[in-house]
Amino acid sequence: MNFNKIKSICEEKGLTIPLLADKIGLSEAGLYQSFRNQSMKVDVIEKIAEVLETPIWIFFDLDPGSQIDALNEEIAGYKKTIENLEAKMSDINKELFVSNTMLDLSHVMIETKDKLLVNYEKLQISNEKVKKAEKMMPKILKSMLTLSDLVQGKIREDSPEAKKVLGLTQEDFLLTTNREKEKE
Repeated sequence: MNFNKIKSICEEKGLTIPLLADKIGLSEAGLYQSFRNQSMKVDVIEKIAEVLETPIWIFFDLDPGSQIDALNEEIAGYKKTIENLEAKMSDINKELFVSNTMLDLSHVMIETKDKLLVNYEKLQISNEKVKKAEKMMPKILKSMLTLSDLVQGKIREDSPEAKKVLGLTQEDFLLTTNREKEKE
């Protein structure tokens, strides 16, 4: 409580401390004693405020305007803190988005690599089959030419070439082909 404030208001209103003491029902010595001890009962403070026609908060240096200003400053500080936290959250969200995108891309890359490996293996198998077919092609062509010569009458059925081609059934041909593959 600001006792100097009470004295100051008394002076502004042209009221002496002895007169104030009389109006609130205290002795002058009792009022001065309260000022020196810096303690006063609530009912005495209310009587002083009534006599001086002022709100009680003035005696306590509780200017609502300054309190509002202080609260506004505190609120502004909280707003700034919130803005800083929101900015940090935004940065974290961006980093998280980038991390998730990188993770998604790595999964796609792994899946693509796996598919490429499977396709590469299939291509290798196909390549091997093509190479085997290329190796067998001259034999097949020779047999076809021999058959063509036989049909055209250029060679006889009892010739060794014709017997070799004519003596093979489809089953024999497949067995011969499989044996040739095993040799390779």
